[in-house]
Amino acid sequence: DQIDDACDSEVNNTQAIVPNGFTPDGDQYNDLFVIPGIDAYNETLLEIYDRFGNKVYEKAQYANDWDGTSSFTGAVLQDDTYYYILTVDQQVKQGYVYINRIH
Repeated sequence: DQIDDACDSEVNNTQAIVPNGFTPDGDQYNDLFVIPGIDAYNETLLEIYDRFGNKVYEKAQYANDWDGTSSFTGAVLQDDTYYYILTVDQQVKQGYVYINRIH
């Protein structure tokens, strides 16, 4: 379809492509928030906020390892929509990511 996304075997690895959701339900598929192309950047910072504006996750040098838990409390975050700010080499990307644990 000529659109770089997680479904493609060959992804344009020169830019970070942020997915709009993931399913950290323990089935070994899509359990982590993986941002294809993030390895192309020297400095990265991922910040995640809940609907009330509370920061629930933050990690410098993000390594595609967020599993839907808070980096501050370790609590499993609710299935919901969260706001992200991704800073890659001083470029800011922002948008929404949905957590959905399918049972």
